[in-house]
Amino acid sequence: MNEEELVEYFRAQMRKDPDMASAVAAIRTLLEFLKRDTGETILGLRENLTWATDCLTGVDSSVAVSSGGELFLRFISLTSLEHQVRGHAQTLHITAVIFADTPPVRC
Repeated sequence: MNEEELVEYFRAQMRKDPDMASAVAAIRTLLEFLKRDTGETILGLRENLTWATDCLTGVDSSVAVSSGGELFLRFISLTSLEHQVRGHAQTLHITAVIFADTPPVRC
């Protein structure tokens, strides 16, 4: 997924639901990016997701986008430390989907 596709996917998420928080749109975009990523290691995955988050921050400079991207990266990278990403791609993808679809806890 190149920068143009990434940005367009993010903008499409925001157009589809104008009430959606930019952090949620960013996380959904990163999830789509993860589906298409060809990284073989956790380090490669981290670098690619950091690049993608930086691209999204360039489009929407809100703290929500950078924080959402950082939280998403931390959540999925802890899932498969020191393992080949492709060997655990299904587990990683399921974990990322669970993260992206979990509603926030309200106090």
